[in-house]
Amino acid sequence: MWDGCDVVLAEDKITHQQVAIKVISKRDLLAQGLERSMVERRVLQLACGSPFLLHGRFYAAELVCGIQHLHSKGIVHRDLKPANILMVETGHIKIADFGLALENMYGDQTDSEYAGTPLFMPPEMLAGEQYDAGVDWYALGIIINIMITSKFRYDPKQFKATSKVAKNIIAMLLTENRYMRLGVNGNIRAHRFFQHIHWDLVETLRMQPPHKPHPKKTESTLRPFNLQEMEEAEAQEAISANHQAMPSGFSFRNISWNP
Repeated sequence: MWDGCDVVLAEDKITHQQVAIKVISKRDLLAQGLERSMVERRVLQLACGSPFLLHGRFYAAELVCGIQHLHSKGIVHRDLKPANILMVETGHIKIADFGLALENMYGDQTDSEYAGTPLFMPPEMLAGEQYDAGVDWYALGIIINIMITSKFRYDPKQFKATSKVAKNIIAMLLTENRYMRLGVNGNIRAHRFFQHIHWDLVETLRMQPPHKPHPKKTESTLRPFNLQEMEEAEAQEAISANHQAMPSGFSFRNISWNP
């Protein structure tokens, strides 16, 4: 997450569809660098190709589809955790927040930058070693463990005999050997944990979610906001014309959302 950025809830005046808008001032781009913001913008644009990535096995199966879509585009999320997994009103999920994502991570490509949330980081990242797309599969193991046991730390003793399959897939996702980690090594969709999953239905959002949220209907508290005023409130000195033009092409709107 960027320092000095605002995430505001917006509503289309015509359709009344609500969306989240992330606003970063030009001054913060100058201070923290444009490239990191452009990475998130590009990842969001690529995410339009998957219904699980910000447009909206059950939950684990949908996560697998979303992660595999990202990896097929050479993108490693690096910060997968429950806080970055959203549920829409239909009961399906969306992977969110690509601020720490890496691009061009194809094949054997690796990185060593420390980024993400420690509780969801694999041993190789914590040790400052090279890592690959396996960091996302490790995080998925933690997430599945949390869904089943409500615990962050994996403890085989917490699983009953009837949960051997769940214990096995978590152990395979959390293996310390990144080369042997399920997702990187082997076909995760073929694991017995997903034996009742119809992947074609999952990928096309035709698999019935086990739960649909029922948000309380409340009166709208949305109020107009002015982007220029938000930036001027933080500005302390003038920005040159060159710097004003620097973020050209930064804004991105999902083409499936037509206000």
